[in-house]
Amino acid sequence: MFDADLPEISAEELREAAKAPSTHATYLTAIRHYRDTWGGLLPASPDSISRYIAKYAGKVSVSTSRVRLSALSKWHSSQGFHDPTKAPEVKEVMKGLAKIYNAPQKSAPPFTFDHLRAVCDRLEEDKIKAIRMEDRPKLLQVHRDLALFLTAFWQGLRSDEVSRIRIEETVVLPDEELRFFLPHFKNDVHSNGREFVLPAMQLYCPVNAVQGWLDVSGLLEGPLFRKVDRWGGISESGINKRSIEGILNRAVEGLFENKVKFTTHSFRKGFADWASKNDWDIKGLMDHVGWGSEQSALRYLPGKKNYGSLLLDRPSVLKRVVTEVEDNGRSVATTPPNRRQLFGT
Repeated sequence: MFDADLPEISAEELREAAKAPSTHATYLTAIRHYRDTWGGLLPASPDSISRYIAKYAGKVSVSTSRVRLSALSKWHSSQGFHDPTKAPEVKEVMKGLAKIYNAPQKSAPPFTFDHLRAVCDRLEEDKIKAIRMEDRPKLLQVHRDLALFLTAFWQGLRSDEVSRIRIEETVVLPDEELRFFLPHFKNDVHSNGREFVLPAMQLYCPVNAVQGWLDVSGLLEGPLFRKVDRWGGISESGINKRSIEGILNRAVEGLFENKVKFTTHSFRKGFADWASKNDWDIKGLMDHVGWGSEQSALRYLPGKKNYGSLLLDRPSVLKRVVTEVEDNGRSVATTPPNRRQLFGT
């Protein structure tokens, strides 16, 4: 949004704004670990970096070692030094590290539509109780959570994106649609920003939920989602992206037998799961969420595999065709199943 009254900004401030805050913090932590914890010198040599990586082999994940290597590479490039991480001996060390210590990458559990439905149903019950008890702090929290969960799920947002939605850049058309603009997001390579649009729905509607939150909170500008304290006070600043995980995990407590800890990517993975089951094509899903490549999208989509009647959780033809039967006091095996019976071909 253009504002002629904004103060002048320096080139250095613009360069800092271009950096992703989380990436910048991660790289800074990695440099401090190399320099202060391990005692490495900067600028570094290929030998010292190789010994540094070997020192923590098996103690940290391979992906953590790669992040630390990227941070060292970035530091040398930004300071005008030759990049020692590109040396052949360092590459060989990383290759050996991956061969010995590679492990399956941890994946965020999806916050599925079933989770969304159960949580929203409970929140609607809590809303009725809060109204009856005239409990304004609880009413505010419930309205905020409903709006937050429904917006994050249906748009497939990450927590940091949810935390940056602003009221000035949000338009709610009751029973029609919800529009909001994000100046930047993870896959926005050129920082063009993007407007996201969600339609009104018959049930579990993000449009009505956001309107309800704005009505009960009375907010007119600033961050859309904020902290609500125990006395009903609403923070001036936006909700911390890390707080969203806690809010979500508290909301699902006691609702499901299998206890799952959701993360910042759970909304996106859950929506991708729902979209896949409802026959969204890859292009439509990429456009909706804002993925820049099919590779990014496929990391969130569940694979579709069909083993037919061989699966144990389906009525199996095997039980019917290989069960022994009694014939005049002796066991006789029935006819073995053929290909058509097993695979339907």
